[in-house]
Amino acid sequence: MSSQNGDKARYGRLRKKKIARRVRHRELRKSLVKPVEPVAATA
Repeated sequence: MSSQNGDKARYGRLRKKKIARRVRHRELRKSLVKPVEPVAATA
């Protein structure tokens, strides 16, 4: 870490990590959700 650059590199890594995690979780949730078939009422 330099005095001119600060924590730019670390924040860039954290940002990419957060974005990747959100995408991964979105895909996981999409794969877990199964379409629910409506149950016919018997009356």
